[in-house]
Amino acid sequence: MAIAITQQPTEWNLAYLPNIYGFSTSTGLAQIQVEVEGNIVATVKQSENPGGVSLFDVSKILQSHLAPHIHGGVEEIPRVHPSHGEVITYRVKYAEVVPGEVPVYFLGAVKYVVNGYDNWRALNWDNSPFRTGVTEVECESPGYDGLITQKRFLTNFPTEYTIRHGEYHTLSFFNWFENYTLAQFQDQPYFVDIKHYNSAGSLITQYNYSISEDSGLGPRLNCNDLGPYTFTSDQTIGHVGVGTANLASAGLLHPASVRYTITLYSLNGCYYGLNGPISDCEDTGELVDNYGQVEYQATFNIEETCSPFEPIRLSFLNQYGVKDYFTFDRRNTYSVMTGRTNYQQVLGTWSDAVFSIPTDGRGTRTYSSAITETMTLSTNWMTDQVSEWLQELYTSPYILMYKDGQWEPCVITTQQYEEKTNARNRMFQHTINIEYSNNKTVQRG
Repeated sequence: MAIAITQQPTEWNLAYLPNIYGFSTSTGLAQIQVEVEGNIVATVKQSENPGGVSLFDVSKILQSHLAPHIHGGVEEIPRVHPSHGEVITYRVKYAEVVPGEVPVYFLGAVKYVVNGYDNWRALNWDNSPFRTGVTEVECESPGYDGLITQKRFLTNFPTEYTIRHGEYHTLSFFNWFENYTLAQFQDQPYFVDIKHYNSAGSLITQYNYSISEDSGLGPRLNCNDLGPYTFTSDQTIGHVGVGTANLASAGLLHPASVRYTITLYSLNGCYYGLNGPISDCEDTGELVDNYGQVEYQATFNIEETCSPFEPIRLSFLNQYGVKDYFTFDRRNTYSVMTGRTNYQQVLGTWSDAVFSIPTDGRGTRTYSSAITETMTLSTNWMTDQVSEWLQELYTSPYILMYKDGQWEPCVITTQQYEEKTNARNRMFQHTINIEYSNNKTVQRG
């Protein structure tokens, strides 16, 4: 009786890729149990194929346990926030099936799967552009704590961001990398830094805070908690509020700012080891002294683009299962379509002692109305790179529209995305049609 793993997904993978396990057995029959967040959710049995291996694709099972943030979830966070359904932890238990015997299961390695997709050719997700790589080194001198390769937030947006006052925006990042336990080295993102600049390009002010339970994202309890940490699935990917509206609600937006940067730093373990605990977790200067390496960074330019139309902000699920944002600031048209169910009412007072025809009597009455609200949204002129990225909005299964001070769930009704480039189209725009997910309710006639 013997079973061996011949193939398995990488530690971090996307749910909408094949997540393949392969097993060789002496009986030609393997059985697995899929354990999601510590609970057995599926048991599957598979005979070996002509190649002598039993293959299982657990992606459909994993997809059923993933979901985007619900309405009113992540968009308006003031600082940092955990995930909720964008990533799950799972493992596979596997056994050789012997007729008449109870299967004896072996434990597979713990895996993480993100609610995203990739090219159909991909089998395993290359997440190296998004997860920080670390070279561990000794503390040779104060201020030197290791070499960290800067990585990208979980978005494919290709340029610096343009944003207006009062707009919400979040960026998502890996909050957990490896289980390093060196006392002098901390590799998880540790600080959020916001630098504001004026129109002359000069630094106006700097705000910062530590990533911890105090600011909304654990498992770090406060700025002096060095771990070791136990991460839940919701804490493996974090979200940081970076829009002008998010920063304003947290008191982190300067009124004269026209440009700002958002940077996530590690902790300088060497400096911390020499100088001891941070005495004040709200002291900007003391936090800056403990900055390590740049892990993630993004730049936002505040521009109040002149437009006679009301800008409409969309939040949508991107390729990696987290939120991206885009504002349509050209001609945006709101429409209401009404479908009515009518019936013909017989005129006259047939139930009264004396028959008469009331002066307000009517023959046709409306029994019910189905009201559908739609929007046709138009972009400004854009670059080839932003146009290519915008395809993720057209294909997104989950969008919210910010209108009249609240987020409205919508669906995209546009059937076709047309690739446009400056070479082919010169100056170009995109138009998209969306429909409110919830219909208006009115009385019967």
